[in-house]
Amino acid sequence: HGNFAGLSIQAIPEGRVVHPNTPLTIVRGPMAMAQIVETPLLNKLNYSTLVATKASRLVEASRGGTILEFGLRRAQGEGANDGTRAALIGGAHFSSNVGVSHVLGLTPKGTHAHSMVQLMMALGEGEIGAFRAYAELYPDDCLLLVDTVDTLQSGVPNAIRVFEELRRKGHRPAGIRLDSGDQAYLSIQAAKMLDEAGFDECAIVLSSDLDELVIWQIITQIQHEAPRYGVDADKLIKRLVYGVGTRLITSWGEPALGGVYKLVAVKKDGDWNSAIKISESPSKTPTPGAKRA
Repeated sequence: HGNFAGLSIQAIPEGRVVHPNTPLTIVRGPMAMAQIVETPLLNKLNYSTLVATKASRLVEASRGGTILEFGLRRAQGEGANDGTRAALIGGAHFSSNVGVSHVLGLTPKGTHAHSMVQLMMALGEGEIGAFRAYAELYPDDCLLLVDTVDTLQSGVPNAIRVFEELRRKGHRPAGIRLDSGDQAYLSIQAAKMLDEAGFDECAIVLSSDLDELVIWQIITQIQHEAPRYGVDADKLIKRLVYGVGTRLITSWGEPALGGVYKLVAVKKDGDWNSAIKISESPSKTPTPGAKRA
């Protein structure tokens, strides 16, 4: 009968940078037991490492901006919670995944949906009615989704009206969220409108199929275009928050990590004997010998 208590596992601490061909985990123990854990171990390590790496790239591209993990709806079923945890390890600051956030002691972050605005409009209350209803519930954490109707002609002006009402009551609004369109241009125009109304500290949350390349493009465009509209590009970039869902949780562009689990040494009479797989592909030939993670 097998006994997994005979296994020992040594691993690199979570969140550390790991270079190519560096062992992530060393498993020692009876061959049968060590072989059984191969599949679950690779499943956990490969996917989580992939998402954590993607999150790290997003943080780097954002130049110190806040990254929100928004991927729960687009994740592959049971992988959603592991993906959220990995994204947070990789540098994402918060997540909309309520369950995982509470388990990890974090405050979940998100906004209201377009459906709330649609509902209030269908009931005759309009977009401004939806914003006021949300502000009444969350006066000190009011972040409004402004692109349901028309971002610059309706959404941002209505948000500013509600923010002014909150300010008169002694509250500080959190910001707005843009979920469509040319987000660099809309960010510039929204920032200009917010600044003129005295809400220069309000965050501008961007979402809609973001990844590290799109974030880089948005920042580059802002740097080139903001000055012509009288907006401080650096100040605007610092107030941006990025809600990244699909392309983080699925590791868009690189959907699988080719981590492998190989036998490299066998212990006999107290001594380690190296084991090697000689492959037709040099990249698949592991370095033999006992190792440390």
